[in-house]
Amino acid sequence: SGLGFNGYSDNWGLYVTQPWIRTSRARVDVRLNAGQQFLTDKYPDVFASNSSPRGRKQVNIGSAAITGSVADLPGGLTGFGLVGTTGNVGLRSEFSRDISGDANSGGQFARFNYQINHDQQVWGPFS
Repeated sequence: SGLGFNGYSDNWGLYVTQPWIRTSRARVDVRLNAGQQFLTDKYPDVFASNSSPRGRKQVNIGSAAITGSVADLPGGLTGFGLVGTTGNVGLRSEFSRDISGDANSGGQFARFNYQINHDQQVWGPFS
């Protein structure tokens, strides 16, 4: 970038999905995920005080999800998803610890995400 901020990451992940419910009107799957990210942030030299302006972080992640869809209304399909994620951000360089310390962006974290959607066939002049 023009300001000198850039970076890259190396990632790996694996998952397993198990069909839980299968009927003519519904399907529900359970999925488990695990992975790692190795992040390298490059900052402009002006940010370097006593160390290299390169921040290194390691993120370990695991999640469990339930997703599915149900044909509930005539011509309609409702989808949903629930995902719980937990992980750890390891600050692997002195520069990362210095930059991220003020924001308290290292250590354990957890989050919960959900989504719901509905697709409905429309009749008449709109179809």
